Amino acid sequence: MLLIHGGPCIIGAFTLARHYKKRWRIDKPCENRYMMNPRQAFGLVTANGADFLLKSVSASVSLGDMYAHVKLTQRYSNNFRGSEPVSVRHIFPIPAHATVCGLEMRPSKEKVLKAVAKDSKEAETDFQTAFAKGKWASVLNEVTSDVFVTLISAVPENDEVEITVNYVTPLLEDELPHQLRFTLPAFVGQRYGSPPPSIDARSSTGHNVLFSVEVDVQMTSTIQNISSSSHLIQTTSVTPTHQIVVLHPNTLPVFLDNEFVLSVQTDKLDEPLCIAEVDVANNTVAMALALVPRFDPDLVSKQEYIFLIDRSDSMQANERMGSAKRAADFLLKHLPSEGTLFNVISFGASFSSLWQSSRPYNEWNTYLATSHVNLMNADMGGIDLGGVLRHVFRTRKRPVSTAIFVLTSGDIWNSDAVISSVRSHISAADAASSGGVRIFTLGIGQNASSALCEDLARAGHGLCIMTTETEALTGKCGKLLAAAKASPSMRTIQYEWENAVFPTCSPLDVSDVYPDNRVLVYTVLPQTTQVPNFVTLRLTLPSERTVEFRAPVTTMQTPREVKLPIHTLAAKSVLRELEDSYPGNKKQKASTSSSPSEKAGQAMIINLSKDHQLISKLTSFITVDD
Repeated sequence: MLLIHGGPCIIGAFTLARHYKKRWRIDKPCENRYMMNPRQAFGLVTANGADFLLKSVSASVSLGDMYAHVKLTQRYSNNFRGSEPVSVRHIFPIPAHATVCGLEMRPSKEKVLKAVAKDSKEAETDFQTAFAKGKWASVLNEVTSDVFVTLISAVPENDEVEITVNYVTPLLEDELPHQLRFTLPAFVGQRYGSPPPSIDARSSTGHNVLFSVEVDVQMTSTIQNISSSSHLIQTTSVTPTHQIVVLHPNTLPVFLDNEFVLSVQTDKLDEPLCIAEVDVANNTVAMALALVPRFDPDLVSKQEYIFLIDRSDSMQANERMGSAKRAADFLLKHLPSEGTLFNVISFGASFSSLWQSSRPYNEWNTYLATSHVNLMNADMGGIDLGGVLRHVFRTRKRPVSTAIFVLTSGDIWNSDAVISSVRSHISAADAASSGGVRIFTLGIGQNASSALCEDLARAGHGLCIMTTETEALTGKCGKLLAAAKASPSMRTIQYEWENAVFPTCSPLDVSDVYPDNRVLVYTVLPQTTQVPNFVTLRLTLPSERTVEFRAPVTTMQTPREVKLPIHTLAAKSVLRELEDSYPGNKKQKASTSSSPSEKAGQAMIINLSKDHQLISKLTSFITVDD
């Protein structure tokens, strides 16, 4: 089923107008018409709204087969004039699947303050105590999984401030199976709804900010190509598997106007690969397994496809609406010719359906649908994604399975409520045996909300692919459609590690495996520094057919400045599962009101975060200048 953001379009062709005269259906406006907040750039904002001047942003990136470690340094000058030191907020975005694992503050050239992870309540107490005493202090909190805020107290007048954030992000495949994609967000995009209290509605300074980036690419196989769809780059080859990437000198100076996108292509990236990382101090071995399954999937014999297309005002920016229309046109023209029902729904603050219910897939209905899509505009105001999804779950064709495609920028603040509702509806559909439901998302645009798009697909047992307005869509849409045509899940997935006790892997449920789409699995072997030589995987399909893969294990030599990235990603994967399992784990929810199971989950999240020095929903980074 296709959902499209927006309201009704005026059909120009007489034939289409006559066809829609009795069948055009406009739903009532959704209950909440969200207002959009202005773009929130990188920046420091004082308590009274006066901006610090963001002078430059530089990124030092170490990129390999599995992950990218990012050291993001931002330099500010405090031109605020007042009788007392000011307090500020530092707002910055990261990819939703990344893990913040370090924070350094440099209040002067002579001093560097390194933060530590603590229970958020304890960190807040420490910060307020320091603030009351006029001490230099900072606390870093997770607002959403892709937006973070640092509160900084007692910044003296005319001082320069340097903030360095370290994070590790897993790398997912790009358009091609042997191609990886790395993205460095530039700002928090426009979002609808009430922002969290820690996000100020005013934009912080983000204009004419100097931007530089250096990416050290070291792969285990020969690098075939490195390209960027966002910036002109220059590459220097060190070895066949090692290249250095910088912004092209002819383009300097470069300003922080767009997110930085880099694609890396190697000759063996689509082959099974397992990388081990040894922590001698703690006597553990962390392993990351990357698999791009290659097999002929069991195809769904009959399915309803619903396309939801975003037509909110946010889609007006940078040809987002044009990208959504081109993607929908491709998807509609390549649905299975047999056993297919489909519909198109556009949404914004309200929503409207092409037809009252899904219709059979044929040439005439496809013509009507594509003509309808081509006339769409981004003119439907805000976004009520939850409302249109509830409508789809309520009206879908039962008992056949349903594949929902959501084409959106994902620009809403309160995504947790949407994701929670989706999980409930998916579980109800599975329990009722009324045909499975899956959700596939195409995140469209510079700085689109990766948090909403990825979490929506994960909750819907589907697949998410992000794209910018300048990237080709055919390959990305082809991957989404191929996944939707495949049988919904694996029945089982088994791992066998040579000379090792069967470890617990994360994520525990890896049933949402689709052909030609990268799967990342982590495990930590305790009480050992011995690395297995290989790992064997066996996938059992719903038809009971078994597919086997065997991957050699390569021990990784981590750069000195990067602290145990595989251990960090393994811990983050476990944290993510814990946070999903205990949805009550929100910072604003007091532990005293939680059930025993929620308290146990909260304790596990806090302890794991502190052990690995990571940010989570319940922990923060805190630093105080004593």
